[in-house]
Amino acid sequence: MRVKPAGTVKVNGAAATIVGSAVNGRVRYDWTASNTDTADVYEGEFEVTYSGGKVQSFPGEEYIIINIGDDVA
Repeated sequence: MRVKPAGTVKVNGAAATIVGSAVNGRVRYDWTASNTDTADVYEGEFEVTYSGGKVQSFPGEEYIIINIGDDVA
């Protein structure tokens, strides 16, 4: 995950958990406090490494948009 567009990297190489069966393509990422402590608009992707070593990014052509807002307190 990095600041949009193509800015500072905030999360890199963190593991996600497969939810259910891998063929369904669902994953869960458990955020940490340091992942969400800076308000901004980010773009992200997941990279899957297959057993043969091939790496593929998801979603393919676009990025996931992640909005981290300021604390209202």
